[in-house]
Amino acid sequence: MFAIDATSPDEAELRVLAWINHSYEDDLRRATATAEHQASPHRWHVSLRILGEF
Repeated sequence: MFAIDATSPDEAELRVLAWINHSYEDDLRRATATAEHQASPHRWHVSLRILGEF
């Protein structure tokens, strides 16, 4: 679970995917992110699911 600053759940999901794409060299193209709930104004909890082998 990640806590991400964002103005919307869609933006939070995109930010998590961009962060893992930048931070890890493994092939994470099939990863999915889901904004679970708003933790506070402009802050979302986002879960990450990684499929396949890497």
